[in-house]
Amino acid sequence: MLPERGQATVEWVGVVLLVAFALAAAASLVPVGDRTLGDAVLHALVCAVRGDCAREAARGDAELVAAY
Repeated sequence: MLPERGQATVEWVGVVLLVAFALAAAASLVPVGDRTLGDAVLHALVCAVRGDCAREAARGDAELVAAY
């Protein structure tokens, strides 16, 4: 009987892909505030790259102050 070398590697790749797909589904469906988790992460990345996070936060604070 020949040894079955490498079989566990294929199984681990399958498990990792399954977990990755589950996390991707959760990121697209789970709401965080007024956005989904995926949208919130994408917004945070774009905000950090542009460097306008403080300006956006100040605009949100001004809207809250005006509302109250």
